[in-house]
Formats: sequence, C-alpha cells, structure tokens
Amino acid sequence: MAGRADGSGEEGGDPIISTGMDVSLYLVSFVDEGDPALTFRGFVLGNFFLLLSSVVGYIYSLKPVTIQLSQVFIQLAIWILGMGWAKLLPTTQCIRRSSRFAFLKPFIRFINPGPFGLKEHVVATIIGTSGLNGAAGVDTLATMKLFYGARITPLMAVLGLFSVGIMGVGLVGLLRPLIIYPSSAVYYYTLPMVAIFEMLHHEARGNRVRNFCLCFFGTCLWEPIAAYIAPILNGVSLPCIASIHSPMRIRKHVARIFGGASANQGMGYFSLSFDPQYVSPSNFAGFPIKWQSNYWGGMWLGGLFILLIYYTDSFSAKTFPFLSASLFTSEGKPYPQDEVFGQGSWELNEGALAKYGTPRLTGSGVWAFFCQLAAIGALFTHVGLFMGRDMVGFVREHLTGQHHDPHYVAMKGKYKEVPQWWYLGLFGLAIIAAFITVTQAHTTLPAWGLLVALLVGITITPISAMIYSQYGSSVATNMFSKMIAGAVHPGRPVANLWFSNYCHQLVAITVDLADYQKLAIYLKVPHRVAMISQCYATIAGSYLGWAILSVLVQNKREILLDPVGDNQWSGGHLQGMNAQAIEWSLARQVFSVHPGKPATHYEIVPLGILIGASVPVVHWLLFKHIELIRKAGEMITTPLVLMYLQDMTSGINSTVTSSIILGFTMQVYLRVYRPRIFREWCYLLSGAIDGAAQIVVVILSFTVFGGSGHSHPFPTWFGNPDGPSDHCVTTKTA
Repeated sequence: MAGRADGSGEEGGDPIISTGMDVSLYLVSFVDEGDPALTFRGFVLGNFFLLLSSVVGYIYSLKPVTIQLSQVFIQLAIWILGMGWAKLLPTTQCIRRSSRFAFLKPFIRFINPGPFGLKEHVVATIIGTSGLNGAAGVDTLATMKLFYGARITPLMAVLGLFSVGIMGVGLVGLLRPLIIYPSSAVYYYTLPMVAIFEMLHHEARGNRVRNFCLCFFGTCLWEPIAAYIAPILNGVSLPCIASIHSPMRIRKHVARIFGGASANQGMGYFSLSFDPQYVSPSNFAGFPIKWQSNYWGGMWLGGLFILLIYYTDSFSAKTFPFLSASLFTSEGKPYPQDEVFGQGSWELNEGALAKYGTPRLTGSGVWAFFCQLAAIGALFTHVGLFMGRDMVGFVREHLTGQHHDPHYVAMKGKYKEVPQWWYLGLFGLAIIAAFITVTQAHTTLPAWGLLVALLVGITITPISAMIYSQYGSSVATNMFSKMIAGAVHPGRPVANLWFSNYCHQLVAITVDLADYQKLAIYLKVPHRVAMISQCYATIAGSYLGWAILSVLVQNKREILLDPVGDNQWSGGHLQGMNAQAIEWSLARQVFSVHPGKPATHYEIVPLGILIGASVPVVHWLLFKHIELIRKAGEMITTPLVLMYLQDMTSGINSTVTSSIILGFTMQVYLRVYRPRIFREWCYLLSGAIDGAAQIVVVILSFTVFGGSGHSHPFPTWFGNPDGPSDHCVTTKTA
C-alpha cells in the first residue's frame, strides 16, 4: 500500500479515504446541473415532513426510547413524493401554444416545474429535517411547565423560541470561514445523505440502485421481527439468559453488568443487538476511525468506572437506583422540589431545604456530571494545543481568498454568497428578542446574566464546532453552562435553565446548522437559498414543537414526573434537564464542603474542569516525546474519550458491542483493505438500512406500540418476554 504524507494511500489503485480532502475529491461529485433549488413543490414537501418529523420527534422525546425520523427516511420519502408529483400532475407540455388555456401555463409551471431535481430535493430535505433545531428552547419551556407549574406566556414562547433559533443561524454564518469552508470540515453525518442524493439523481439504473433497494426492502422485512415479534434481538445477552433461574440477588448483579436492553438497566457488556433502529449503521459504519477509537475506549472504560462506583458504594450509590437521572433525598426517595423551590417564585426556600436536605444524585449521575465537566476542560486545552494553528490558518486562507475545499471553490462566481450583514442583522435581532424575553417574562434571569451566557456561548461555539466538523461528534456543553449559571445565579433553577438556553443551545444549534451548510456546499445549493430555508424551518419547528409538548406535559404530567416512568411514557429527558438545573442552582450547598453538613464528596464534580484541562497537556507532552503516541495521532482525542466515559450512565446500552463490531469492520477492514467497496457502498447502504428501519419503526409506533392511543402487544414468548427483553431483571433498587 502506497502511503502519502497526509496518512492516506492507495490499495490496488483505489484511493483510501483518510482526510477531509480525500472525502471532497473521491466521495463527493462535482456535478452541477444548475437545476432550480427553491420551488413550490419542494417547499410543500419540505413543510409536510417538517410537520411529521416535529410531531414524531417531540412525542418520542417523552418516550422511554427516543425516536426521531432519520434524515435518510425523510430524504427518501421526499424523493418518492417528488417523483410522483412530477409525473402525475399536469405540466406545461399538456397545453398547446394555440390552446385557449395557454394563459394557465405560468401557474402550471409554478405548481409543477418539470422533473424533480437534485437541488429542490436537497432544500426540501433541509426544511423537513430542521424541525428539531430549536428543541432545547422547547425543552426549557416544557421543563418549566412540568416541574414548576409555570404559565408560559405568549411573549415568553414567541420571542424566546425565536431568539434561540435565529441566534444560531446568525452565528453559524459569521463562523463559516472557520467551521464550514475548510475541506477538513467534513461533517460525516451528512455523507450517507450525499451518497443517496447522488444515486437518486445521477444514477438512473445500475448495481448501486439495485443493491440499495435490496438492502432497503430487506431491512423493512427484518425490522418488524426485531422490534415487535422478537425484541430480544435488541439485546441478546447470554449471561442474562443463563441466569434466568438463579436467585434474585445474583440476577441483579448479572443485570447491572450484562443487561442493557431496557432503559437504565445495566452496562450491556457483550450483549449483541441486531436491531438497526438502535445500532444505526450511518453512525458507526460511516464515522471516521479517529472518532470511533475514542468512542470504543471511552464507553467500555466508563462502564467499568460506573460499576466500581456502585459496588464500592461511593457517593452512597447503593442507596439510590443503579442508573437514573432523577434527584433523591438522602434516604433514596424522590426529592420534593415543589416545596424546596416554591411554585410561582421558583427561588430557593431555605426552610424547606433545611427540612429535606440537599438533593442527592445516583453514583452514575455524579460520574456523568464529573465527566461532562472534565470533557469541557479538555476541549479548551486540546483545541488550543492540537488545533490552534489550523484555526489561524483557516481564517488567513479566507482573508486572502484561498479556500481549501474544492466544492466551495467550484461555487464561487456561480452563486451569490450571503452577505455578512445578513447574518449580523439576524444575530442582532435575536439578541434584542432575548433581552426582551428575560426582562419582560418571568424567567428570573437578569439582563446581565443573559450577557454572561451569550459571551460564554460565543466563546465555546467555534471550539466545539471545530471538533464536530472533523470528527462527527463533539463535547456536550450543557453541564458547563449550568455550572456557570449556578455560580452567578444561586438558588434559581429556572434562571439556570434560561442561562443554558442562551449558552449551551447557542453552541448546539450552530453545530447542527453548520452540518446542513456543508451539505448544501457539497451538492451545490445556492448559499442564500440554504440560509433562508434554515431560518424558516428552525423557527417553524420550534413553535410547532412547543404546541405539541405543552399539550403532552399537561395531559401526562403524573407519569412524566415519575423517576422511572412506564413502557409508554418517560420524563427522563426533562428530568435530566431539571436535575442539572436544581443541582447547579444549589452549587454552593451541594458541590462544596460545609462544616456540619453530611459529606457527599460532590465537591469533586466542579474540579472536573481543572482535571480535564490537564489531560490534553499530558497527552501533548507524551505526543511530543513518545513515538507510539505520535503514531496514534487523532486516534486519541482526550475530550471525546472523557465525554464517552459517561455515555452509559442512562438509556439502552445493549448496542455498544454490536456498534463496535460494525464500526471496526467498516472503518478498519473495508476502508483500508477494500477501499473501492468502502467508497461505493458504505455510506449508501448504511443510509438504506437507517431509512428503512425508521420507516418501519414509525409505522409500528402508530399501529401496535400505542402511538395512536391503543397498543397491541405481540404475544409473550421467549423472544418477547414479560419484562426486560433480554431476560435480565430491572435494577431500580439496590
């Protein structure tokens, strides 16, 4: 294998995809047919799926397993409907020039402009998949209503959601030279979509289309078996099956280590999942090996730490559930936050706090808090030490007119750029709306607190986006923003939520929007059309999401407040947000040492930032002096390792082993030793599997899983047991 200085090479004449430039040159086509991008047809189809994806996404955010309509599902569905629209509706060719109906030609051309083109397909998909961009703002309102009985005023909803969404649009535009234009900014999550777009519009027939269809329909046949008839296929755990007749005390130990098919059950070690809705091929077959190596190491090592914390009873872990994001009293009972933070004022009641004590976390919850803060600390020092020179170079290239990504260069002079003042104007409007929201609505966040949140968010965003653009994943900043809010606004959990909204959410939405900005460049969608589409979809999706969640929170309040939930509904996502807000609003009481206070040892949590910041420094020194570390290169990225150390603290963990096997096969074996197969099939077929699985899951959700109000469970048998599907027991109590 001939190697190049950048680490890529060729195997039998086929290039091995190793760098961002390799992706641009060998994976993405330069074809630009100049077809229209913004059409009435595309706008209608995009809005239909904006509505559908928002309904499904927000409803399932309150389910035990979160489900969203995948990008590939929406992409394929829009293509089918767009092709049908183009063929079935009248075209201008149906009317002769001399006909008395010739005056209808402009109208008919507007309704059906002809063949369904690539660019209008891309724009419709951007609109249809952007409905959840403003989800954090919606979640903040839902958390206030669920846990604090807040009455959300129209002012708070309209201006609050507008400010959160549009602020991200403005900032991503200002940061384009740094996080979008360089070829190293790949955004790997979009590559399966790029492959499918090009197949659908540039390859009318051939093996790729045939194999895509075979894979797609094969998954459609398999998914009902894995998801409905035999859900044991999501977590085949031989230790759990072997321990079915063992005493309960033994079965609980087995479940904590090997169980993981149910939410908050166990670590899922050596469980195998054969359900593509959970083991998403697009994530683990397409993401680069430099991301997967950090994921593998972090997840497995983190699970061992979680078990160690529990079995050594660190942080009184055995008093609480093994895995949970809820808050508890020191006796392990649900924490009475309604009394400690009185409804209406949403500020700390010192008398109630003295009565019930400070809220307590599970051992896994403390670990999650610590690792997230350590990852943030590592993010700053890692980017500064390992990526700082690249960031300066990207800005210099932009200022001198030298753009590294050949696809952006191909668009220059052909499509008008979005002027910077457009993005500046949007950003300014969003800031004004934010200040009106926090000062006029009852958020308990003062104007100066909003200013601090914005400054922190603007500082973190380019750093976080740099990691995401090159790895396909980044470090969550939610915990960090809540910690700062707790320091500057003690005793105010609602202020903490809003502070995070304008700090963490600014980071998160900017990264999401940058993903599609890069997709538009890869597929030659005009810059202005892409920007307008994102603005519209983000705002429309936010308002629609709030309309959905406000009704659900009101009607399902009791079960959403339950720390465990049931098989149909779970408030785990909102509980996690609320737990973080409360813990950090009591930062001085919870995370510091006080004479006479029972020792919880939570003071290690805020120290996580300093501990995490030191890890890349050690890594950098080893990188400079040890050849083995230097050869590993980006295979070791300490912020990501620290982030994934806490990834198994909640949710379903039975998928980890299968995802590692899948990722190793694709990224280590096929990418290096079968590069042609990797280039032609990896992203295309993983997209087919993802899309098919999501279609079937949505259908099952509304037909047999209770999405329509009535569930129709499959008869109980060994593959569908009455209880956790992997035959382990639950681990709710010690």
